[in-house]
Amino acid sequence: MSLKNSELIMAKEIKVDRDYKNVLNYSEEQMLNLVNTNKVNGVSNFGFVGDGFTNRIRVPFTYAECIQSNYLAFQNKFFSNKWFFAWIDNVAYVNDNTCELTFTVDAWSTWFSYWTAEETFVIREHTNNDAIGANTIPENLAVDEVVCEQTTSDISLNEYLYIAIMSNYDPANEQDYNYITAYNGMVFGSPIFLFPYNLTEGSESSNANTMKKIINFIAGCVKDKRTDAIQSIFALPSALIKASDLELVNTGDYNYYKLKYNYKPEEVEYNITKRISYNDFVPKNNKCFVYPYNYLEVTNMNGETNIYKYENFYSDSASFTLALAMQIGCSGRLFPKNYKRKSINNEESIALGKYPTFSWSGDAYINWLTEQAVNNVISPIMTLGATAVGAVVGGVPGAIAGYAGANWLIGSGGSVSPQATKEAQATVDTAVAGTANVGMSIANTVMGTFGNFYAGSLISNIPTGTNTADVNFVFKQLGFKFNEMRCKTEYLQRIDEFFTMFGYKTNSLKMPNITGRKNWNYLEISSNSDIGFGTVPSIYMEIINNACRRGVTIWHNHTTLGDYSQDNSIV
Repeated sequence: MSLKNSELIMAKEIKVDRDYKNVLNYSEEQMLNLVNTNKVNGVSNFGFVGDGFTNRIRVPFTYAECIQSNYLAFQNKFFSNKWFFAWIDNVAYVNDNTCELTFTVDAWSTWFSYWTAEETFVIREHTNNDAIGANTIPENLAVDEVVCEQTTSDISLNEYLYIAIMSNYDPANEQDYNYITAYNGMVFGSPIFLFPYNLTEGSESSNANTMKKIINFIAGCVKDKRTDAIQSIFALPSALIKASDLELVNTGDYNYYKLKYNYKPEEVEYNITKRISYNDFVPKNNKCFVYPYNYLEVTNMNGETNIYKYENFYSDSASFTLALAMQIGCSGRLFPKNYKRKSINNEESIALGKYPTFSWSGDAYINWLTEQAVNNVISPIMTLGATAVGAVVGGVPGAIAGYAGANWLIGSGGSVSPQATKEAQATVDTAVAGTANVGMSIANTVMGTFGNFYAGSLISNIPTGTNTADVNFVFKQLGFKFNEMRCKTEYLQRIDEFFTMFGYKTNSLKMPNITGRKNWNYLEISSNSDIGFGTVPSIYMEIINNACRRGVTIWHNHTTLGDYSQDNSIV
């Protein structure tokens, strides 16, 4: 019986590699078409070709033809119609028309059509759902430093303010108060009088007028030696006060607001648009828009910073509610909304930094301030006349108290001499005008350099428990800042390229995704998993399984194999 009925085709430029890093998802027919397209020479009456791992055969081709070829296809018709595919390992010259080839069977291409994928534990792959937030399993990729894409802050918290005076005496109607009242849900033993104060550009003149009004009010309180009338002087953000809760007092000597009795705390809503684009880079992979490559950092500018992941907000934006309550130094807390499926996430809220309280009465009050972690005043705005006047009311040198309620007022029997008033007013004008050109660099949040990520959180290197209300007040840093943080473009480009080549970490028991992308799918299964089963000799099936366990890129078009610049969108 003649065995000269086998067919053999020798081809060149077949790009699949022998270590199975880059393979094709071609059927047997497609592989045969590819070999024929790249055919160098062939023979149809060849002897039986073995299909072991390594074989040697002599072929009736020239050395020039063999040396340019890298691939074989052969079929032993007498035994089966199946085609085998193999790499040419070596070419040895025998004579002008004969060469000896050493070859290794390509297990993947030969048997790809003969097994069926089954559910297995997938380590990583290219997903068929790349919606932002759909893939959040942490990757071990170096992020290094992050940068701020954009910052949002509320000027009603750091530029539009009130100077509040808590006093049990109203000099406008010469009325004493001795009762309990409530403002914004808090209970007080004295009324609160408000004076608008702006930290906006060009507001120096109006602020100087405000200081004159404060001086008049204090002077009215301490006349006839009423040195205990004023309980406290402190700053409040305008966001805390509704216009409807203000009662204007405008007489010849006094111009201020009285705060009406009310129960309900104020709330401010913030909606930060989720960042789904970068100014200088367009990623191909949407995992570049989730943590830790893209996230929201919220700071109270007073030593407390929280990180919020955009993908954990179950709404169209990153939404927050700021609950404010009237208190010396102000009291507030910012709550994320619809975060981690909690309508109001109390556990991950952040406190509003303290607003400055200006010293007034005595050591007991100073001690109370210390206990409450509220700074004593160092603001140049409020130390108006301490050195110019020099005297004390109740024995304590006070910022405004030392100026407006000083011994030049008390020592004159309750009246203010024209010369003293003129000198004091000049001090006020100089002090207020001097704040216009203050320059200082306040340190913002700086993210440290982070290496590989093994957990789903970043740790800020901001010190906590630091109260700098006075400095923040002067330099308009009170309230919250919403910093849209992102990985540096240099690193983000590398991370995006990595995702382009190797997909996302999956760590899931599922059907492997072999064909979901336009040009290639990377697949990696666990070391104790099998990709599937079929009518494949066990020794070849083990080669296929090991390729998937190490990680294999399955290309869908031989023409584009190895070209990662190609479009690899979901199909």
